[in-house]
Amino acid sequence: MKKILILSALLLACFCYQACYEDKGKYDYLPINKVTITFDAYTLTAYLGDTLKYTPKITFEDPSDTLGFEYWWENKGNMGLLGRREVINEGRELRFLAPIVGQQNIQICVREISSGYITEGSVSINAVSRYSKGWLILREDAGQSKLSFILPERSVPGDNTSPHVYTPYVDLYSTLYPDAALGSGPVALSQMLGSRGLMTAFYILQQSGSACFNGVSYQQELLLSQEFVGGSPANLQPIDYMHTGYVAMLMNADHAVYFRSPYYGSNTDFFTYSFANFPMEHQGKLLNVEFFIPSVAGYAFFTAAYDKEGKRFLWIYAGNVTTGGAILPAPAFTLPGEYLDYNNTADANVLYSAFYNEALVGSLGQSHNITVYERGGNYYVQRCRGTGGQQLSVLPAEQPLYDFTNNPFPNPGFLSANTKFYQLKTRAYLFFATGNNIYWYDHLGGSARLFYTLPAGAEVVAMSSNPQETELGIALSNGKFVIIDVSNERLMENDTKLYEIDLPGRVVDMEYKFPSMSALQSRTYESQWD
Repeated sequence: MKKILILSALLLACFCYQACYEDKGKYDYLPINKVTITFDAYTLTAYLGDTLKYTPKITFEDPSDTLGFEYWWENKGNMGLLGRREVINEGRELRFLAPIVGQQNIQICVREISSGYITEGSVSINAVSRYSKGWLILREDAGQSKLSFILPERSVPGDNTSPHVYTPYVDLYSTLYPDAALGSGPVALSQMLGSRGLMTAFYILQQSGSACFNGVSYQQELLLSQEFVGGSPANLQPIDYMHTGYVAMLMNADHAVYFRSPYYGSNTDFFTYSFANFPMEHQGKLLNVEFFIPSVAGYAFFTAAYDKEGKRFLWIYAGNVTTGGAILPAPAFTLPGEYLDYNNTADANVLYSAFYNEALVGSLGQSHNITVYERGGNYYVQRCRGTGGQQLSVLPAEQPLYDFTNNPFPNPGFLSANTKFYQLKTRAYLFFATGNNIYWYDHLGGSARLFYTLPAGAEVVAMSSNPQETELGIALSNGKFVIIDVSNERLMENDTKLYEIDLPGRVVDMEYKFPSMSALQSRTYESQWD
């Protein structure tokens, strides 16, 4: 009896197997409603931080039967669990949030449920960044560092004569990287530019977590504390950073300066050279710098700094890498009358100094300087020119300064000890803010004029201009950011505001961000305008 039961069970199993096999055969031969997938272009463009939404054209051989299908999108290059391709989203519409900048291949899969037949359609996505050129703003909100970005675009794409429209990204970093934090206690923002490899980056200097960030993707590249030979200084509290073509310097809260030399300038990859972990010295004494004076657009092999304690201007030279930068006195000169001696500022209180006229530096090897100072309760403006700066063999101290002019500052009531200055780099105009008023000074005419009045109580923390220098961005500590029109035809007008936004928290610093050193150097060309 037992044998009969076993035999019966085996026969039943064979019957079931055959039935399944026959069903599978019938399933394979079900009619298929063929699908055709068409894309508008071979490559779609996605913007970092924005969700690309796109639906291809899908047609069916039998248009009367289109309900029995399921759809999903997958990344052809990324494998998920169990070796299967990473699914981006389900449905006919693609919803793609670009995680990185670059090219990616994805596909839509259309599966007929009844037959199991899958049709695939592939397309390439080029993920790019909107954030390499525009107004970058560093804020503090609820104790945390935040980044805002204002994107200028032409109202008529491709027409550089059409007005700008501005798109704000109020909390850009959190949008791009919601699970990451920038740090806390923001102090300053500073960009560095190159012409190879990573061409744009920026530093956020802060009490906790000072770091360098990719200027395209905004990903953190490395912490500042990792960039010192022999380890980070024990008292590192950075408050300013300056990166020109051939010289980079970091200022600490005690006004000591740490040096590194990107010896080949904009042609050297970032992070090739590290900071020395000991502060710079001059004549056996630690250097104490009040403020940096960046050279023009990275052409020169030297830059300048003002040593308030030593009452002198110093040239910081890139030609001596092994000792952490050579420091040279400014060229000596003897002039009659009331001039500011750059080697001995004596009882003068230097308020501001800057280089300008970028085009002349590139074509004629000239550098122009403007310096505003106070002495005995009176304000003065001094201008001069210098030669050279492009040849490493020519020391800055051997480059004569000439064409000096020194005049009492017109309308001295416009200035105070707390005035903020900003010198345009391609035009001979100096903008400055005292209280809630914005003024401009004409180098050639020697006149100063009230230009724009901000809301009462506003404190200007930073100013910066766009590439063609037709717009001036003004950041206020109370969170307000304003763009005013400073084109030649509007300089005599009063109603010049183009854009205004109130940002959360406190604004700490702001710069107009460039995509590369070559773009900065070529800002006078229309092709580089925003």
